[in-house]
Order: sequence, then C-alpha cells, then structure tokens
Amino acid sequence: MSGHSHWATIKRTKKGRILISSAGVLLGAIFLALAVTTPIEAPNQFFIFMCLTAIFMPLSSANVIATVYDVTVPEVRSTAQAVEYFIENAGAAFAPILTGVIADAYSLQTAILIIPTVTWGLCFIFYLGALFTIDKDHSDLRAQMAARAKAM
Repeated sequence: MSGHSHWATIKRTKKGRILISSAGVLLGAIFLALAVTTPIEAPNQFFIFMCLTAIFMPLSSANVIATVYDVTVPEVRSTAQAVEYFIENAGAAFAPILTGVIADAYSLQTAILIIPTVTWGLCFIFYLGALFTIDKDHSDLRAQMAARAKAM
C-alpha cells in the first residue's frame, strides 16, 4: 500500500514521501487513540481500529529513510541512516520506562494512549517542518551531484 501511494504522490510532487509519512503517523495515532478508548464491551470495534492502526502506521517507515537518502550525499548516507536509527532506538529504549512511570501515576491505558500518540504527534510536526524544506534540499543535492559529475 505504501509503495502504490508513494508512486501516486511522487509523480505530482517531491513532497510525496513526506505526505504519505505524515498521513500514516497522523491516521495511525488517531486510530490507536480510538482503539485504546474503545469500551471493553466492543471487541469488534477495537479489532477494526487496531487493524486500521496496523495499516497506516507502517506507511512512514520506508518513506522516512528514502527521504533522508533523497537529500543526503552518498558518502554520508549510512551515517544519516545510523543517526536516524539511533534516535528511533533511543525512543524505543526509554518508552518502557516512561510507560511504567505514567502507568504508576495514572493507569496503563493512559500510558499506552499517551506514549505513542505524543510520539507520533511529534513525528507529524517534524514531517510538517520537512515539507517546507524538502524541495530546496532535493534540488541542492541534485545540483551538487550534477556538479560532481560535470567535474569528472
């Protein structure tokens, strides 16, 4: 699904990957919030919301690293990927601790609701910021690569 949506939007704009990622994290956060707040008497509704969450959340993953590659010179792409994965894994490492603190203070449901929705909300804000710079960054990289090719 991500690949098809990406190709449909990338034909129109260089912002296609970020638009797909933004939609994925926003819709995933909304559907997760709806799933977690679903009453226990409505298991089918919970299942549907979790399935929708599972459909939309992965839209971001492949598009993020592809976007990083779109604006990074080849010799530092692996470093850029390592930094992205480091930040991602740091969040994954501290999430259980933060979940425990919030669960002790409030409830486990609140912790499960707050941690991912706040994280995905921040991702959405970062993606919106990237929407303003991606065209220039993409053009700058293409110009730099063209200059390198011309110098050879």
